[in-house]
Amino acid sequence: MSLKISFAIATAAAIVSFAATPSYAQTQRSFSGAENIAYQCSAAAIAAQDKGTATEGDLAACDMAVRLSKNSRSHLAIALTNRSVIHLMRNEYDATIADTSEALLWDSKVPEALVNRGVAQMMAGRPRDAVTDLTASLKLSPSNLERVYFNRAMAREDSGDLPGAYLDYRKASQLSPSWDRPKEELKRFTVVQKSPIS
Repeated sequence: MSLKISFAIATAAAIVSFAATPSYAQTQRSFSGAENIAYQCSAAAIAAQDKGTATEGDLAACDMAVRLSKNSRSHLAIALTNRSVIHLMRNEYDATIADTSEALLWDSKVPEALVNRGVAQMMAGRPRDAVTDLTASLKLSPSNLERVYFNRAMAREDSGDLPGAYLDYRKASQLSPSWDRPKEELKRFTVVQKSPIS
C-alpha cells in the first residue's frame, strides 16, 4: 500500500448525526440523552478526521453512542459508521471493517459505511475488496464524491487496474478542480492512443 492515501480518506459519515435521520423529530424526547452522546461521537469523528488521529476519549464517546442507539436501526447504523471513522484514524482496520459491516446490516443505505469499509480494506492490503465497496458506495450518492473516486483510483492502482485508476483520478479532478492531489497523481500516467489494426 502506498503512502499517498494521507487525508484523502472519505469520512463523510463523521458529519452524520441523529439530526439527519428522518425519524429524529418524532423521537426527540426519548433520545435527548442519546442525541447529546451521538453529537459528541459525530464531533469526535469530525475532529479525528481533521487531526488524522483519534483519542481514547473519542472512542469512548462513540462506544457510548453505539450502546445508546440499540433501539433504533438507523441511529445504530449512524453511530457505528461514526465510530468506524475513529477506528480508521487509529489504524484499527479490522475494527473499522467490523463496525461498517454491522452498520450495513442495520441500514444498507448508508454510503459512508461502504466508503469507510472500502478505505479500511485498502489500508489492510485488500484493494479488490476496497474497489467493490467503493463502487457500491457510488450507487448510494455519498458525500465528497471526489474523495470516493480518488480512493477507488488508489485501490484500482494497487490491484493492477491502471486504466481504471487513471479514469478515477481524472473523475476526482473533474469533480474538484481546485484539489491538487488528483492532478498530481495524473502526472504519473501517460495515455497512449492505439492505432487501429488495418
